[in-house]
Amino acid sequence: MIFVGGIQVLILLIALVRGKALAIMLGPEGVGVIGTVDQFIITVAQLSALGIPFAAMKSMSAAHSQSEEDFRRTFAVFARILLTISVVVAVVASSTELLAHSMFSGLSEYRDILVLALFAVPSMILTILIAHTFASAQMPKAASIYNLIFALVLAVAALVGAKMGGIWGFYFGTVLAGVAVLAAAFLWLRRKMGLGPLDRAKPVWRELSGKRLIVDTAVSAYANLVSASALLLLVRYVVLQSEGEAEVGLLQSALGVALSAGSILATLTALYLAPSLNRDVPPVEKFRSAGSFAKTAAFYMMLGGLPVALFPGLVLTILYTSAFTGAAAMLILCLIWQGLSLVMTTYSHLLVGIDRPLAVTVTTLVSVAAGIAAVFLLVEDWGATAAPLALIITVVVRIGLIAVLLLAQNGMPMPWGVLARYFCVTLAIGGAAYLFDMSVTVPDAAGFAFRGLYAAAVTGLMWVWNRA
Repeated sequence: MIFVGGIQVLILLIALVRGKALAIMLGPEGVGVIGTVDQFIITVAQLSALGIPFAAMKSMSAAHSQSEEDFRRTFAVFARILLTISVVVAVVASSTELLAHSMFSGLSEYRDILVLALFAVPSMILTILIAHTFASAQMPKAASIYNLIFALVLAVAALVGAKMGGIWGFYFGTVLAGVAVLAAAFLWLRRKMGLGPLDRAKPVWRELSGKRLIVDTAVSAYANLVSASALLLLVRYVVLQSEGEAEVGLLQSALGVALSAGSILATLTALYLAPSLNRDVPPVEKFRSAGSFAKTAAFYMMLGGLPVALFPGLVLTILYTSAFTGAAAMLILCLIWQGLSLVMTTYSHLLVGIDRPLAVTVTTLVSVAAGIAAVFLLVEDWGATAAPLALIITVVVRIGLIAVLLLAQNGMPMPWGVLARYFCVTLAIGGAAYLFDMSVTVPDAAGFAFRGLYAAAVTGLMWVWNRA
């Protein structure tokens, strides 16, 4: 786990360098446009993938615990499905402007960029399959190394493109790099693991027929990923329409830093926890694994999020530029959202692991509906801050719904220890914003000292609690 965490730190650094370079080259307005377009592409990718990559991970994990032959056949089935989807997406992208003009009038002047960016969707879909293939084969280190290579190559190509051709060049470089890395990855899988989309396997319809659980899992993942992506796109778009490009650029910086702070734990959840919860073990063991992981993750979320909460303006200046310090309050809220999201994600994986994927679908749709309503209700009075508030509301609603299902219908013991830890993480991050002036970018000596004492006290108490 330490190795995978270290690799994820490197991926995080790549993302931070990419964000810093874009902030310098394009400013808040350019960062806002790229953040919105990126989320548009992520949403299209999730819509196109139909939840199949996550269903593939569940099915491949089970197949790998049976035999290598079953694993190869299962990989071939899902690789064929996703390659077909990718070809269809590429054809659609080459022949139409899709929703760029008619549904997203606020982005109509960037429709050529949106069309180009759509060609990145196939690589986004297939790279998830490859990472899940490694994870399903109990090779989390290989999955993390692959993710590192993918992130590094795409970041370099995108920044070179941005330097040469602005936002259009950024996406041109992204598309070319994605195709190159995927081609190399499929070649490696064939030579080293004997995996290929053309291997002998049952026809797709025969593989899926009678396997209701696979279909339900795909539906669950589809609803979860698409609605989450759509919500992140919508909050950006609402802020763009209401407040303008500069404000959505500030929002993007807050989201970027918070997502970076939570990215290591999110990756460990996907590469370690999710595959283990989908293996053939008793439910009580899965309850125990989820709780143990969530408790440990709370401490590390505190460790990563608290320094950012204590120096939000300084972090935004270092990672972006001084023009982004106005996002400090949004950053604090986004950190709280990320902490709560860890609880939500852990227990969502648990629901899938105990074969309740449709329950995940219901909780997702209800909570996202609450988030969408919240952002529209709050944006007039709260401006860009309405976005992280809506995201927090979404997560809290979903945690409540998941808890009711697991406690009332599946007999899981009440995870008081998990809930208490994340309540404390929320208090610690919010307390940093309350006790210390967020408008101060670089505190004086006394300010640094008091912040250091606060961090040491809070982290020390959490560490002792975690060891108990």
